[in-house]
Amino acid sequence: MDSAGIQQTFFRHIKGLLPPHISLADAIADLLQISTDSAYRRIRAEKTISIEEMKILATHFKISLDQ
Repeated sequence: MDSAGIQQTFFRHIKGLLPPHISLADAIADLLQISTDSAYRRIRAEKTISIEEMKILATHFKISLDQ
């Protein structure tokens, strides 16, 4: 799987952990302290997520990065 595919899978996993009334983009934007537009670009893999950003999200959502 390429990096874009891994990134999209990571965000799909996070979406599955969120309650239905919480927007994935809003949650990502809040946690990473970025705009919602920037969050959408990461979710769509138009912008590569950094290791630091992935660590923040993985820690918050209790996701093991070796999954």
